[in-house]
Amino acid sequence: MGVTCVSQMPVAEGKSVQQTVELLTRKLEMLGAEKQGTFCVDCETYHTAASTLGSQGGVWPLCGS
Repeated sequence: MGVTCVSQMPVAEGKSVQQTVELLTRKLEMLGAEKQGTFCVDCETYHTAASTLGSQGGVWPLCGS
């Protein structure tokens, strides 16, 4: 049995979703997280949405164990 966690993270202006995910991955590693298995972002694992305050979007990473 596994656990899935969904979190919202804003996409920085001028950055792609993939660049945002790579930044998040580096931050987690700096906090001591260890990679296990694979981590992939595709149209099934993230959703971008326009903000009501402008064109800034967000990414919803899904983490499963």
